[in-house]
Amino acid sequence: MALVQRRGQLHLHRRRHLSDLVLDSQRGQSCRRSAGTGNRQLIVMPEIIAILGPTASGKSAVALELARRVNGEIVSCDSMQVYRGLDIGTAKPSAAEQDGVPHHLIDCCDISEAFGVCDFIERAGATFDAIHARGGQPILCGGTGLYARALIYGYNIPSSDASVRAAVQAFYDEAGEAPLLAELAAADAEAPDRVRGNPRRLIRAVETLRITGEVARKTNRLPVLPVSEWTLLPTPEINRERIHQRTLEMLDSGWIEEAEQLIERGLFDTPTACQALGYRQIAAYLCGDISSLAELAELIATATCQYAKRQRTWFRNQHPGATPIVSDQPIDPAAICVEIIRAQSHDK
Repeated sequence: MALVQRRGQLHLHRRRHLSDLVLDSQRGQSCRRSAGTGNRQLIVMPEIIAILGPTASGKSAVALELARRVNGEIVSCDSMQVYRGLDIGTAKPSAAEQDGVPHHLIDCCDISEAFGVCDFIERAGATFDAIHARGGQPILCGGTGLYARALIYGYNIPSSDASVRAAVQAFYDEAGEAPLLAELAAADAEAPDRVRGNPRRLIRAVETLRITGEVARKTNRLPVLPVSEWTLLPTPEINRERIHQRTLEMLDSGWIEEAEQLIERGLFDTPTACQALGYRQIAAYLCGDISSLAELAELIATATCQYAKRQRTWFRNQHPGATPIVSDQPIDPAAICVEIIRAQSHDK
């Protein structure tokens, strides 16, 4: 057992080999991956640092600055940055930005491949183990809240049924999200807020409800990993301003050309990559349904701001062990790194 201090409270966390934290979706519970024959000696893991937050909050800049100070390696927690070719539109760190700082779980899948929370947890656990074996400091960085929560706090995935899922999908295609949200609300008043605006998660939640009679809940309130969590939470005004600015920068950097190439490769026929923000708006622009670059930029920024709002809500409510960094000014990565390092020294 390892003793970790945070906010004046002491919590016990069991040290375990991180690659053992794998979700078994068929059994509907968190489980350990088989280590083969015999018992395996588990490595005592040093603390993991997690830099989380909504899109355009500055978390990548903080993670890069921190990695250079603490011999860190960055493990991306972004469901779209895993895909090769989704570069500009996902704000993937450039080769120049990555120079000297190893990055993981970036460009590890073709857009034709499905990638989900179970895949992320298995790969992230193995990556943490490898970083520790090299004597490095893992830094989890990203804004895909479901992935972060599942990895840090554990996540139970109930059994699925293809026929039930198909029925829910067909109902959604015909009636939209409102009646499905109402169905969830009848079982759990808070459930709609967790899936609103995300068709894939909504359909999965209703599928689970119809199979089990219950809404899937993430019950752990303490981390199952020895992690120090930090969430960057800019005010909506600051976040919105940065999103609009970054959208223009991304369009100026060749996002339209990138999207055109990916669409030709079948982006919108893919199982997961098709959900990447902004690409559908660019497709509409290329088809002539959006008349100007200014209109395109505004539509993308608006959709991104809506997504960032959901992310801010998620990180405020779903990461009780995190230390929030709330700011009404543009962030100072160096100052935040000093605070994180000071806290790490105190905890240890």
